[in-house]
Amino acid sequence: MPWCLGLRGDLNSLATLTHLKILNLSPSAVAGKLSSLGPLVELESLDLSSCARVTGDLSDLRAMRRSLKVLKLVGCPQISGSLASLAPLKLLEHLDLALNPHLTGSLSSLGSLEHLTWLELTGCTGVTGTAADLESFQVSSSASR
Repeated sequence: MPWCLGLRGDLNSLATLTHLKILNLSPSAVAGKLSSLGPLVELESLDLSSCARVTGDLSDLRAMRRSLKVLKLVGCPQISGSLASLAPLKLLEHLDLALNPHLTGSLSSLGSLEHLTWLELTGCTGVTGTAADLESFQVSSSASR
């Protein structure tokens, strides 16, 4: 999908859009740190899939803990961190972190995400756990495949 392939720039330039609800830059040549999005505390949906120049740690998303419902970071090779960093994002309903080999942690650390209905972790080779770890919440998951 070549929707945003010509889009370039730095995530830092978006920091002033503090009332933004949905941000989809997938796929694009946008660069920058996830932490640059910290001021977007009203963001409900973030899709940076296939934005290979975006860097950072999952913990950089904690500022969105009161609003973020959808998080898609598919194929973002420079994103790292532990699944446990997502525990404060209590409103998450859709979580797609597929094809991110630098992510770590246990499926059990997602147990507190009681609104989660979609989980995609295909290709996240650093993530561990069993199907039993998913019993604490209802989820449509390819992680248990």
